[in-house]
Amino acid sequence: MTSRWKYLSSFLIEQIEEPGDSQISPGLRVEYVSGKLVLNTGKVNYAFGSLDTAFRSAFERLEMQNRDYSRTLLLGLGPGNVSTILNEYGKPFHLTGVDLDPEVVRLGRKYFGLTDSEQLEIHIADAAGFVSQAKGPFDLIVVDLFVHEKVPAAAETPEFLTHLDRLLAPGGMLVYNRLIFRGDLADETHEFLALMQEILPGTRALKVKVPSNLMLIYEKST
Repeated sequence: MTSRWKYLSSFLIEQIEEPGDSQISPGLRVEYVSGKLVLNTGKVNYAFGSLDTAFRSAFERLEMQNRDYSRTLLLGLGPGNVSTILNEYGKPFHLTGVDLDPEVVRLGRKYFGLTDSEQLEIHIADAAGFVSQAKGPFDLIVVDLFVHEKVPAAAETPEFLTHLDRLLAPGGMLVYNRLIFRGDLADETHEFLALMQEILPGTRALKVKVPSNLMLIYEKST
């Protein structure tokens, strides 16, 4: 089936454009959904579907267009959804993107315009290991780390949060994306929120237009 027919048929039912070959996220695939290319696994949208709506909603509520994000760290780069949104504000910024899965990055380059540039620096690396050695400061840190619907355990530790705080510039902001669409995920998110509030006092939960997502927000004092 040609891409044109896949595009038209996708308004009736999702059409796979390319199945991924990921050892980290089995079931990864680029699909047309209602005429739009998205990156999915069998369980969740990885980019440019509900995730896009969730981050656009969060950034709108946070008035991101009025904030300084000239130095941004994105843990869970994916195929470039968050960087695409930030770029649309038209402000100059440099984004350091980290992703463990080279297949996600490959699909991002092929289908979603992801590319290394002066504005975007891509690292294929484990996020926990990366932040333990990285040097800041960053004005904005976004955490969007999932294997299917689960956050890796290494990204839920006090040590990980302490490293993020170290990397965050005074006045900077941390946005941590979580899922709550199932009872166990909601419980894990609220337990993690309590840990964040202990390690990073002032952390708050931000509801977005997508009920499956909850953003945890920490703003570092100046």
